[in-house]
Amino acid sequence: MPLNEGAVNDILSFAHEGLESSGDLLPLAEYATDNMRLRGHQPGIARRDLANRVARQAALVAAGVAQFIANRYPAGVLDNGDLDAIEAGLLAAVNSVLSGHAERNDNPHGVTAAQVGAADEDHFHITEEIVDLLPTSHQWLAGQRYPVSTLVAVDAAVTWDMAANPVAQITLTDAVTTVTLTNAQPGATYELTVRQDATGGRSIAFPASVLWPGGTALEVTQDANAEDLVMFSVRASIGSPVIRGFAALNMQVVA
Repeated sequence: MPLNEGAVNDILSFAHEGLESSGDLLPLAEYATDNMRLRGHQPGIARRDLANRVARQAALVAAGVAQFIANRYPAGVLDNGDLDAIEAGLLAAVNSVLSGHAERNDNPHGVTAAQVGAADEDHFHITEEIVDLLPTSHQWLAGQRYPVSTLVAVDAAVTWDMAANPVAQITLTDAVTTVTLTNAQPGATYELTVRQDATGGRSIAFPASVLWPGGTALEVTQDANAEDLVMFSVRASIGSPVIRGFAALNMQVVA
């Protein structure tokens, strides 16, 4: 945009009427590979076309920035060597532009997540990443969820890294006599879906350290293809965290 009426800008462009055809300016293609542009001044005869090209490029950017400031800063830009005044003017000009945009929650310009470097809408973070990513409170604009991890027993034993896999499932194809729960975090809750295979009758034994309602250890539903939902809540304690379990047994559709 042109300089506004009444705006003050002493920083002017240089050789804006210069022509390559008249020898005023070194052609850009030659300037790009010129030895003096690459290495600086060298002994020899001064070259006006090169000097003009260098000065014009520097002055063009300086004059453009100065005009941006002058159009938004009443004091304008003066050629008086005052760097602090230039900084103050630039800050005022930028703030003037930003203040012209009212705070809003919609997306009037149709900016996409990719354009601002955001992840796709459907993506995953491990628990540790969420803790580091969100040190303060946030407003969620879409539903959040964890991926469902599948646990597999080997030799009647299974290990569940609860922090890495907060939501998990296991299908019992044989009795599981040892369940090792690792990395349970105080304040967190975890979900485990336990399914029987088509045969049924399989049992799963959780650690004796887990607290259950009434002090009675969980016995999963034995029916073939039965499904139980087991939840774990963790509280802090001296030493290891305390894991508390409770279950919704024999989940079925309403008859």
